[in-house]
Amino acid sequence: MPKNPCIDFPDVFVVLQNDASCDVVIVGAGIAGISCAYHLQQAGYSVIVLEKDVVGSGATGGSSGILYYGSGTNFTQAKELYGPKKASLLWKETDQTIKDIINIIEKNKLDCGLRKIGGIMVAKNNDQVDLLKQEACNLAGLNIPTIPLTPAQLNKHYTLQAFEAGLYFTDVVQIDPAHFVSELARHFNIPLYEKSPMISYEQQGDVVVVKSQAAKITAKHLIIASNLEPLFGLEKQWKMEGSVIMASQALSKEEQLRIWPTQSIIWTMEHEYDIIYPHYERAILELYRFKDVDQKIARYYPGVEYRIDKRWGGTWAKTNDFMPFVGSVTSRIHVAVAMGDQGIVMGWTAGSKIQAVIKEKKDPLLEMMSIKRFE
Repeated sequence: MPKNPCIDFPDVFVVLQNDASCDVVIVGAGIAGISCAYHLQQAGYSVIVLEKDVVGSGATGGSSGILYYGSGTNFTQAKELYGPKKASLLWKETDQTIKDIINIIEKNKLDCGLRKIGGIMVAKNNDQVDLLKQEACNLAGLNIPTIPLTPAQLNKHYTLQAFEAGLYFTDVVQIDPAHFVSELARHFNIPLYEKSPMISYEQQGDVVVVKSQAAKITAKHLIIASNLEPLFGLEKQWKMEGSVIMASQALSKEEQLRIWPTQSIIWTMEHEYDIIYPHYERAILELYRFKDVDQKIARYYPGVEYRIDKRWGGTWAKTNDFMPFVGSVTSRIHVAVAMGDQGIVMGWTAGSKIQAVIKEKKDPLLEMMSIKRFE
Protein backbone atom coordinates (compact mmCIF):
# COMPACT_ATOMS: atom_id res chain seq x y z
CA MET A 1 0.00 0.00 0.00
CA PRO A 2 1.20 3.55 -0.63
CA LYS A 3 2.67 5.81 2.02
CA ASN A 4 0.51 8.52 3.55
CA PRO A 5 -0.53 10.82 0.66
CA CYS A 6 -1.50 13.54 3.14
CA ILE A 7 2.16 13.97 4.12
CA ASP A 8 4.74 15.72 2.02
CA PHE A 9 7.98 13.72 1.83
CA PRO A 10 10.54 16.30 0.68
CA ASP A 11 13.84 15.01 -0.64
CA VAL A 12 15.96 17.04 1.75
CA PHE A 13 18.62 14.46 2.52
CA VAL A 14 21.32 13.71 -0.04
CA VAL A 15 22.56 10.43 -1.51
CA LEU A 16 25.76 8.96 -0.06
CA GLN A 17 28.50 9.78 -2.56
CA ASN A 18 31.75 9.68 -0.58
CA ASP A 19 33.37 7.12 1.70
CA ALA A 20 32.91 7.87 5.39
CA SER A 21 33.56 6.48 8.86
CA CYS A 22 31.66 6.64 12.14
CA ASP A 23 31.05 4.80 15.38
CA VAL A 24 27.70 3.33 14.31
CA VAL A 25 26.06 2.96 10.90
CA ILE A 26 22.30 2.42 11.01
CA VAL A 27 20.32 0.89 8.16
CA GLY A 28 16.74 2.14 8.03
CA ALA A 29 15.37 5.65 8.57
CA GLY A 30 12.03 4.73 10.07
CA ILE A 31 11.08 5.27 13.69
CA ALA A 32 13.45 2.56 15.01
CA GLY A 33 16.43 3.71 12.98
CA ILE A 34 16.01 7.39 13.82
CA SER A 35 15.45 6.52 17.47
CA CYS A 36 18.71 4.53 17.46
CA ALA A 37 20.51 7.44 15.79
CA TYR A 38 19.07 10.06 18.13
CA HIS A 39 19.79 8.18 21.35
CA LEU A 40 23.30 7.16 20.29
CA GLN A 41 24.17 10.65 19.08
CA GLN A 42 22.90 12.13 22.35
CA ALA A 43 25.19 9.68 24.17
CA GLY A 44 28.24 10.89 22.19
CA TYR A 45 28.46 8.34 19.38
CA SER A 46 29.03 9.44 15.80
CA VAL A 47 26.33 7.92 13.58
CA ILE A 48 25.36 7.63 9.92
CA VAL A 49 21.90 6.50 8.76
CA LEU A 50 21.35 4.83 5.38
CA GLU A 51 17.85 4.70 3.88
CA LYS A 52 16.97 2.93 0.63
CA ASP A 53 14.01 5.23 -0.04
CA VAL A 54 13.27 8.44 1.89
CA VAL A 55 13.12 9.04 5.62
CA GLY A 56 9.95 7.68 7.20
CA SER A 57 8.59 6.25 3.96
CA GLY A 58 8.07 2.64 5.07
CA ALA A 59 5.79 1.40 7.83
CA THR A 60 6.51 4.60 9.77
CA GLY A 61 4.95 6.74 7.05
CA GLY A 62 1.98 4.39 6.78
CA SER A 63 1.14 4.62 10.47
CA SER A 64 -1.68 6.67 11.97
CA GLY A 65 0.78 7.81 14.65
CA ILE A 66 -1.45 7.10 17.63
CA LEU A 67 0.77 6.78 20.70
CA TYR A 68 -0.63 4.19 23.09
CA TYR A 69 0.92 2.00 25.75
CA GLY A 70 2.26 -1.51 25.27
CA SER A 71 3.14 -3.40 22.13
CA GLY A 72 -0.25 -4.09 20.55
CA THR A 73 -2.51 -5.59 23.22
CA ASN A 74 -4.60 -4.39 26.11
CA PHE A 75 -2.92 -4.58 29.50
CA THR A 76 -5.19 -7.42 30.58
CA GLN A 77 -4.05 -9.45 27.57
CA ALA A 78 -0.43 -8.46 28.22
CA LYS A 79 -0.64 -9.88 31.75
CA GLU A 80 -1.73 -13.21 30.29
CA LEU A 81 0.99 -13.07 27.62
CA TYR A 82 3.99 -11.93 29.66
CA GLY A 83 2.93 -12.30 33.30
CA PRO A 84 1.99 -9.39 35.62
CA LYS A 85 5.55 -8.22 36.36
CA LYS A 86 6.71 -8.04 32.73
CA ALA A 87 3.42 -6.55 31.55
CA SER A 88 3.72 -3.82 34.19
CA LEU A 89 7.30 -3.14 33.09
CA LEU A 90 6.23 -2.84 29.45
CA TRP A 91 3.44 -0.39 30.28
CA LYS A 92 5.69 1.75 32.46
CA GLU A 93 8.42 1.83 29.81
CA THR A 94 6.03 2.76 27.01
CA ASP A 95 4.32 5.33 29.21
CA GLN A 96 7.74 6.94 29.56
CA THR A 97 8.32 6.62 25.80
CA ILE A 98 5.15 8.60 25.08
CA LYS A 99 6.19 11.28 27.58
CA ASP A 100 9.69 11.41 26.05
CA ILE A 101 8.38 11.82 22.49
CA ILE A 102 6.02 14.61 23.56
CA ASN A 103 8.81 16.34 25.49
CA ILE A 104 11.20 16.19 22.51
CA ILE A 105 8.54 17.58 20.17
CA GLU A 106 7.56 20.43 22.47
CA LYS A 107 11.04 21.34 23.69
CA ASN A 108 12.44 21.50 20.17
CA LYS A 109 9.28 22.84 18.52
CA LEU A 110 9.20 20.04 15.96
CA ASP A 111 6.48 20.49 13.35
CA CYS A 112 4.97 17.02 13.26
CA GLY A 113 1.25 17.42 13.95
CA LEU A 114 1.20 16.70 17.69
CA ARG A 115 -2.44 16.39 18.78
CA LYS A 116 -3.28 15.95 22.48
CA ILE A 117 -6.86 14.84 21.97
CA GLY A 118 -7.10 11.68 24.08
CA GLY A 119 -8.33 8.24 23.12
CA ILE A 120 -11.33 6.09 23.96
CA MET A 121 -11.48 2.30 23.99
CA VAL A 122 -15.12 1.33 23.40
CA ALA A 123 -17.15 -1.75 24.25
CA LYS A 124 -19.80 -3.08 21.88
CA ASN A 125 -21.34 -5.73 24.16
CA ASN A 126 -21.57 -6.81 27.80
CA ASP A 127 -18.51 -9.08 27.59
CA GLN A 128 -16.44 -6.16 26.36
CA VAL A 129 -17.87 -3.95 29.13
CA ASP A 130 -16.53 -6.45 31.66
CA LEU A 131 -13.13 -6.37 29.95
CA LEU A 132 -13.13 -2.56 30.06
CA LYS A 133 -13.78 -2.62 33.80
CA GLN A 134 -10.98 -5.12 34.27
CA GLU A 135 -8.65 -2.96 32.14
CA ALA A 136 -9.43 0.15 34.19
CA CYS A 137 -8.78 -1.72 37.44
CA ASN A 138 -5.44 -3.05 36.19
CA LEU A 139 -4.29 0.33 34.89
CA ALA A 140 -5.19 2.10 38.13
CA GLY A 141 -2.44 0.10 39.81
CA LEU A 142 0.06 1.50 37.27
CA ASN A 143 -1.04 5.14 37.70
CA ILE A 144 -2.23 5.22 34.08
CA PRO A 145 -5.06 7.79 34.13
CA THR A 146 -8.37 6.60 32.66
CA ILE A 147 -11.97 7.77 32.94
CA PRO A 148 -14.94 5.38 32.49
CA LEU A 149 -17.61 6.69 30.12
CA THR A 150 -21.29 5.84 29.91
CA PRO A 151 -23.12 5.73 26.55
CA ALA A 152 -24.44 9.25 27.22
CA GLN A 153 -20.94 10.53 27.96
CA LEU A 154 -19.58 8.82 24.84
CA ASN A 155 -22.21 10.65 22.82
CA LYS A 156 -20.55 13.94 23.80
CA HIS A 157 -17.41 12.78 21.97
CA TYR A 158 -18.94 10.99 18.97
CA THR A 159 -22.61 11.02 18.02
CA LEU A 160 -23.21 8.63 15.14
CA GLN A 161 -23.21 5.25 16.88
CA ALA A 162 -23.95 4.17 20.43
CA PHE A 163 -21.53 1.97 22.35
CA GLU A 164 -22.14 0.12 25.61
CA ALA A 165 -19.27 1.81 27.47
CA GLY A 166 -15.95 3.53 26.98
CA LEU A 167 -12.63 4.03 28.74
CA TYR A 168 -11.03 7.42 28.15
CA PHE A 169 -7.22 7.72 28.12
CA THR A 170 -6.22 11.30 28.81
CA ASP A 171 -2.57 10.85 27.78
CA VAL A 172 -3.10 9.27 24.35
CA VAL A 173 -1.78 11.58 21.63
CA GLN A 174 -1.25 11.50 17.88
CA ILE A 175 1.66 12.63 15.70
CA ASP A 176 2.60 12.47 12.02
CA PRO A 177 5.40 9.87 12.39
CA ALA A 178 7.15 10.56 9.07
CA HIS A 179 7.28 14.27 9.87
CA PHE A 180 8.53 13.47 13.37
CA VAL A 181 11.52 11.40 12.24
CA SER A 182 12.35 13.81 9.42
CA GLU A 183 12.15 16.89 11.65
CA LEU A 184 14.16 15.15 14.36
CA ALA A 185 16.93 14.22 11.95
CA ARG A 186 17.09 17.77 10.61
CA HIS A 187 16.93 19.46 14.00
CA PHE A 188 19.72 17.37 15.52
CA ASN A 189 21.80 17.25 12.34
CA ILE A 190 21.77 13.47 12.17
CA PRO A 191 23.82 12.40 9.11
CA LEU A 192 21.18 10.69 7.02
CA TYR A 193 21.47 9.58 3.41
CA GLU A 194 18.36 8.83 1.36
CA LYS A 195 18.20 6.71 -1.79
CA SER A 196 21.29 4.98 -0.39
CA PRO A 197 20.51 1.30 0.21
CA MET A 198 22.99 -1.00 1.89
CA ILE A 199 24.27 -3.28 -0.88
CA SER A 200 26.56 -5.41 1.29
CA TYR A 201 28.33 -5.49 4.64
CA GLU A 202 31.31 -7.34 6.08
CA GLN A 203 32.70 -7.52 9.56
CA GLN A 204 36.47 -7.17 9.41
CA GLY A 205 37.91 -7.69 12.85
CA ASP A 206 36.78 -4.81 15.05
CA VAL A 207 35.05 -2.87 12.28
CA VAL A 208 32.17 -3.35 9.86
CA VAL A 209 32.40 -2.16 6.26
CA VAL A 210 29.04 -1.26 4.75
CA LYS A 211 28.78 -0.63 1.01
CA SER A 212 26.11 1.46 -0.66
CA GLN A 213 25.77 2.13 -4.38
CA ALA A 214 28.47 4.80 -4.67
CA ALA A 215 30.46 4.68 -1.46
CA LYS A 216 31.27 2.72 1.67
CA ILE A 217 31.17 3.39 5.40
CA THR A 218 33.59 1.95 7.93
CA ALA A 219 32.10 1.74 11.41
CA LYS A 220 32.63 0.12 14.77
CA HIS A 221 29.04 -1.13 14.83
CA LEU A 222 26.21 -1.85 12.37
CA ILE A 223 22.56 -1.70 13.38
CA ILE A 224 19.86 -3.16 11.15
CA ALA A 225 16.68 -1.20 11.92
CA SER A 226 14.50 -2.62 9.16
CA ASN A 227 12.51 -5.79 8.53
CA LEU A 228 14.19 -6.12 5.14
CA GLU A 229 17.30 -8.15 4.33
CA PRO A 230 19.46 -9.18 6.13
CA LEU A 231 17.07 -10.90 8.53
CA PHE A 232 19.45 -13.36 10.26
CA GLY A 233 16.70 -15.99 10.34
CA LEU A 234 14.50 -13.84 12.56
CA GLU A 235 11.80 -13.73 9.89
CA LYS A 236 10.84 -17.27 10.94
CA GLN A 237 9.42 -15.76 14.12
CA TRP A 238 7.21 -13.06 12.62
CA LYS A 239 4.39 -12.60 10.18
CA MET A 240 3.41 -9.59 8.13
CA GLU A 241 0.32 -7.66 9.13
CA GLY A 242 -1.17 -4.51 7.70
CA SER A 243 -3.73 -1.78 8.08
CA VAL A 244 -5.37 0.78 5.84
CA ILE A 245 -6.35 4.35 6.69
CA MET A 246 -9.06 6.17 4.75
CA ALA A 247 -9.69 9.90 4.93
CA SER A 248 -12.97 11.38 3.77
CA GLN A 249 -13.38 14.44 1.63
CA ALA A 250 -13.22 17.71 3.56
CA LEU A 251 -16.23 18.23 5.82
CA SER A 252 -17.73 21.51 6.90
CA LYS A 253 -17.10 22.70 10.46
CA GLU A 254 -20.77 22.17 11.20
CA GLU A 255 -20.60 18.56 10.00
CA GLN A 256 -17.43 17.93 11.98
CA LEU A 257 -19.03 19.24 15.17
CA ARG A 258 -22.15 17.22 14.54
CA ILE A 259 -20.10 14.03 14.39
CA TRP A 260 -17.37 14.94 16.88
CA PRO A 261 -18.55 17.45 19.52
CA THR A 262 -15.24 16.77 21.27
CA GLN A 263 -12.33 15.53 19.18
CA SER A 264 -11.14 12.11 20.34
CA ILE A 265 -9.67 8.92 18.87
CA ILE A 266 -12.00 5.93 19.27
CA TRP A 267 -10.96 2.32 18.82
CA THR A 268 -12.80 -0.97 19.20
CA MET A 269 -11.58 -3.89 21.28
CA GLU A 270 -11.45 -6.67 18.71
CA HIS A 271 -8.10 -8.10 17.61
CA GLU A 272 -8.90 -6.82 14.11
CA TYR A 273 -9.80 -3.39 15.45
CA ASP A 274 -11.48 -0.40 13.86
CA ILE A 275 -10.34 3.16 14.65
CA ILE A 276 -12.35 6.30 13.94
CA TYR A 277 -11.38 9.92 14.57
CA PRO A 278 -11.41 13.41 13.07
CA HIS A 279 -8.21 14.74 11.56
CA TYR A 280 -8.29 18.40 10.64
CA GLU A 281 -11.31 18.69 8.34
CA ARG A 282 -11.56 14.96 7.50
CA ALA A 283 -13.26 11.94 9.05
CA ILE A 284 -10.87 9.00 9.37
CA LEU A 285 -11.58 5.27 9.30
CA GLU A 286 -8.67 2.94 10.02
CA LEU A 287 -9.13 -0.79 9.52
CA TYR A 288 -6.85 -3.61 10.58
CA ARG A 289 -7.56 -5.28 7.27
CA PHE A 290 -8.95 -3.82 4.07
CA LYS A 291 -12.30 -5.59 4.06
CA ASP A 292 -15.97 -4.74 4.60
CA VAL A 293 -15.11 -1.13 3.85
CA ASP A 294 -18.53 0.01 2.63
CA GLN A 295 -20.30 -1.67 5.54
CA LYS A 296 -17.99 -0.08 8.08
CA ILE A 297 -18.28 3.37 6.54
CA ALA A 298 -22.06 2.99 6.76
CA ARG A 299 -21.75 1.76 10.37
CA TYR A 300 -19.49 4.49 11.72
CA TYR A 301 -20.53 7.40 9.50
CA PRO A 302 -24.26 6.91 8.84
CA GLY A 303 -25.88 9.84 7.11
CA VAL A 304 -22.50 11.26 6.11
CA GLU A 305 -21.60 11.65 2.45
CA TYR A 306 -18.31 9.84 3.03
CA ARG A 307 -16.27 9.81 -0.16
CA ILE A 308 -12.78 8.39 0.26
CA ASP A 309 -10.46 11.21 -0.72
CA LYS A 310 -7.15 9.77 0.55
CA ARG A 311 -6.12 6.22 1.30
CA TRP A 312 -2.84 4.87 2.62
CA GLY A 313 -1.47 2.21 4.90
CA GLY A 314 1.43 -0.07 5.54
CA THR A 315 2.62 -3.47 6.54
CA TRP A 316 4.79 -4.39 9.47
CA ALA A 317 6.43 -7.47 10.94
CA LYS A 318 4.76 -8.76 14.09
CA THR A 319 6.00 -11.54 16.33
CA ASN A 320 3.73 -13.95 18.15
CA ASP A 321 4.43 -12.16 21.44
CA PHE A 322 4.03 -8.68 19.90
CA MET A 323 7.57 -7.69 20.93
CA PRO A 324 10.30 -6.42 18.60
CA PHE A 325 13.72 -8.00 18.15
CA VAL A 326 16.50 -5.96 19.73
CA GLY A 327 19.91 -7.44 20.39
CA SER A 328 23.31 -8.48 19.06
CA VAL A 329 23.98 -10.89 16.21
CA THR A 330 27.74 -10.51 16.73
CA SER A 331 29.80 -8.17 18.88
CA ARG A 332 29.62 -5.58 16.08
CA ILE A 333 26.29 -6.27 14.35
CA HIS A 334 22.98 -5.56 16.08
CA VAL A 335 19.28 -5.45 15.20
CA ALA A 336 16.20 -3.43 16.10
CA VAL A 337 13.45 -4.98 13.96
CA ALA A 338 9.85 -6.31 13.94
CA MET A 339 8.06 -3.45 15.63
CA GLY A 340 4.57 -4.89 15.91
CA ASP A 341 1.19 -3.23 16.26
CA GLN A 342 2.23 -0.23 18.39
CA GLY A 343 5.08 0.37 15.98
CA ILE A 344 5.83 4.04 16.68
CA VAL A 345 5.99 3.60 20.46
CA MET A 346 7.83 0.28 20.29
CA GLY A 347 10.23 1.51 17.60
CA TRP A 348 11.20 4.51 19.72
CA THR A 349 11.52 2.31 22.80
CA ALA A 350 13.76 -0.14 20.93
CA GLY A 351 16.05 2.68 19.82
CA SER A 352 16.29 4.00 23.36
CA LYS A 353 17.75 0.64 24.42
CA ILE A 354 20.36 0.28 21.68
CA GLN A 355 23.23 1.78 23.69
CA ALA A 356 22.66 -0.90 26.34
CA VAL A 357 22.87 -3.51 23.57
CA ILE A 358 26.19 -2.15 22.31
CA LYS A 359 27.61 -1.93 25.83
CA GLU A 360 26.23 -5.39 26.69
CA LYS A 361 24.34 -4.03 29.68
CA LYS A 362 21.53 -6.00 31.23
CA ASP A 363 18.07 -4.51 30.97
CA PRO A 364 14.80 -6.27 31.87
CA LEU A 365 12.92 -4.93 28.84
CA LEU A 366 15.78 -5.98 26.54
CA GLU A 367 15.35 -9.48 27.88
CA MET A 368 11.75 -9.40 26.65
CA MET A 369 12.99 -8.15 23.26
CA SER A 370 15.92 -10.57 23.01
CA ILE A 371 16.63 -12.04 19.57
CA LYS A 372 17.25 -15.38 21.32
CA ARG A 373 13.95 -15.62 23.21
CA PHE A 374 12.39 -18.15 20.80
CA GLU A 375 15.39 -20.51 20.75
